[in-house]
Amino acid sequence: MIDKTKKGNLITLLSFSIMSIAVILTNVLSGSVTIILQLILLSGGIGLSAACIMIIAPDAVVNKKLIGMSISIVNFVYYIGIFIGTPCVVKLVEMTNSWKMGINFMFLISIIGTFLVLLYYKTDTKKI
Repeated sequence: MIDKTKKGNLITLLSFSIMSIAVILTNVLSGSVTIILQLILLSGGIGLSAACIMIIAPDAVVNKKLIGMSISIVNFVYYIGIFIGTPCVVKLVEMTNSWKMGINFMFLISIIGTFLVLLYYKTDTKKI
């Protein structure tokens, strides 16, 4: 999609937004239709976000010799989020005895990610 549309920045921002919407939709799951919609949005948002970041990371590097390093840093942050985020959410749910708190925490983190992407693109010389 990024290659076809040449709108990598916009697609990345949309994928992070879709991910955030999918996370907050977890609070209102009520039947099979909402569960399927949430799963499609969440898997699509997360998958597309990760792909977008990997595709756009080399463009963010001024020195092309550092492309491998930039992708390594993206992977490093991604895996830290997975390995640290899961126990943090579980502990929050355990402490508050509420899955809603865990969902809201994940929503907050996804919104922060969305704003960081937006901030990056606002400071980037390319336009969304």
